[in-house]
Amino acid sequence: MEESYKVYGLKNILKFSSLSYFQAIISFVVSFLLARSLGPESYGHYTLGLVFANTLLVVMQYGTEKTIVRDLIQIGRPSETLSSAFIIWLVIASLGLLAIAIYLFLFSIFTTEASIIILLCAFSGCIQGLSFAGWFDFKGKMSLHAFYAVIGRLLFLFFILLTIWNVHDENRSILFVVIALVVSRLIVFCIEFKYVIYNIQFNIKLLLNEVNRILRDNCWVWYASIGNLCMTQFNQIILQKISGPKQLAYYGIAFQIITLVRLMQSQVLRLVTPNIASITKERNGNDIFRSLVKFTAFSFTLSVLIVIPLYFLTPYIIYNFLGDEYIDAIPILNVLYVWISIYGVALINNQFLLSMRKEKVFFKITLLFGLFSLVFSFFLIRELEAIGAAISLLISHFLSIFCQFIVVLLSLRKENQNV
Repeated sequence: MEESYKVYGLKNILKFSSLSYFQAIISFVVSFLLARSLGPESYGHYTLGLVFANTLLVVMQYGTEKTIVRDLIQIGRPSETLSSAFIIWLVIASLGLLAIAIYLFLFSIFTTEASIIILLCAFSGCIQGLSFAGWFDFKGKMSLHAFYAVIGRLLFLFFILLTIWNVHDENRSILFVVIALVVSRLIVFCIEFKYVIYNIQFNIKLLLNEVNRILRDNCWVWYASIGNLCMTQFNQIILQKISGPKQLAYYGIAFQIITLVRLMQSQVLRLVTPNIASITKERNGNDIFRSLVKFTAFSFTLSVLIVIPLYFLTPYIIYNFLGDEYIDAIPILNVLYVWISIYGVALINNQFLLSMRKEKVFFKITLLFGLFSLVFSFFLIRELEAIGAAISLLISHFLSIFCQFIVVLLSLRKENQNV
C-alpha cells in the first residue's frame, strides 16, 4: 500500500513538473516573439506595465501567497480561510486598480495610450492575484492547476500569433497584446473559479472571524512583501525613469529568460510547502533543520543545473532570434544568473521562517534590505544603467537571505534547548 502511494506521488510530481516546464517553454517563446515584434522601445513599455501588474498582484494578496497553504493545513477551517482570503484579495485589488487609474490619468506624465496599456496590465495582475493556486496545492491537485495554467499560456500564444500576423502598426500591436493577456488570464480564472466554488462550504460567522484573523496575522508578511517589491520591481521603475524604456526592455527580456528557472523554483516550493507546514507544526528542531537543508540543497542544485546550459545557450539565442537590438541584455543576464541560483534557497527559507511564525522578523529584514536596494539601485543605475539594477538586486537579496537564514538557525537552536 505504501509503495503504491509513493508511485502515485511520483507520477503526480512528474506530471506536475512536465506541465510546469511546458508552461515555461511557452512563456519563453511568447517573450521572444513579443520582444522581436514590438522592438526595444515598445517592449520596454510592456515591461513597465508588467511591473505595475506584479506590484498589484503582490499588494492585493496581503501576504497570503506565502501563508495560505500553511493556514489551510494548520488552522483547520479551509473553506473559511480560502473564502476570507478571496474577499481580501478582491477588496484590495479594486482599491489598487482605482488608485493606479487615478495616478495614470491625473498625475502621471504618460500618454493616454501608455496609461491604458499600463492599466490593462495592472488588471491582468489583479486577475492573476485572484488565482486559487493555494487551494489546489492543499487538495493535492497541483497538476490540475498546472494544466489550467498551460491552457492560459497557449491561449495567450495563439492571440499573440494572431496579432503578429494581422496587426502591423506597433502602437496598435502592443494594445492588442495586453488585451490578449487580460482575456487569457480571465478565461483561466473562470475555469479555476468553477472548480473551486463546488468544493467549498463556509459559515458566515466563521468567515468574518477568519477575515479579521488574516488581516491581523498577515500584516507583517504583507509589509515584508512590499519590502520585497523594493528589490524586485521598484528598481525597474527607477531604471525606466533614469535610463528610459530601452534599458528597461533589456532588463525585462533578461528577466523573462530566467523565468524557466524561477518557475521551477516556485513549483519546488509548491511541492514542499505542505510538508514544511506539517513539519514546523510538530516543533521538532532537528527534523526542521534536516528538512531545511534537504529542501534548500534540492532547489539550489536544480537551479544550477538549469542555469549552466542557459548561460552558454542564451547568447546564441539572442543573436539569432532577437538580433543586435538586444545584445545589451547579455551582461544583465550574467548577473541575474547568479541571483536566480540563490533565489530558490530564499523561497524555501522564507517558507520555513513563516511556518515558524516569525512574521515580524521576516518583515524587518525584508524592509531593511528593500530600502537598501532602492537607494543602492538609484546610484548604480546612474552609473551602469540596467546592469546596475541587476547588481543592486543581487547584493540586497543575498544579504536579506543570509540574515533570514541566521534567524531560522537561531530559532531552531532555541527550539532544541526547550525540548
